[in-house]
Order: sequence, then C-alpha cells, then structure tokens
Amino acid sequence: MDWMDQLRQRMQDDEVVQVSIDGQIFTIERQGGMMSFTNPFGRREQFDSPEGVVNAMQSWYENPVIVVL
Repeated sequence: MDWMDQLRQRMQDDEVVQVSIDGQIFTIERQGGMMSFTNPFGRREQFDSPEGVVNAMQSWYENPVIVVL
C-alpha cells in the first residue's frame, strides 16, 4: 500500500490525520463532508473529498517524501 492509499483509508476512518511532507507536519481534518488541509504555518485549504486532498498534494509537491503518521 502506497502513501496515497494509506492517506485515503485514514481520511475515511479518522477525523484527524497528520502527514509528514519533506519533514513538515500537516494536519487533515474531516468535518462533515469537507476536508481541511492545514500547513505548519496555519494556512488552510478546503476540499470536498479525500481524493481532492491527494490530487492537490500530488500537484503541489514535486518528488516529496510523504509519511502518513
């Protein structure tokens, strides 16, 4: 199972998930049908599905080291 599958599963199962992207901790919160992705500096992006979060992460970062915590 790769990081994308792990992240999708955790976002389905848990209300709060943390991931490490290149050593920085990001938080993903599920609130109703929406997903909030917050960076270490407090910037928050809203998504309507786990797939939206995964797609954004793939487009934002080039060759990142991603670990689902």
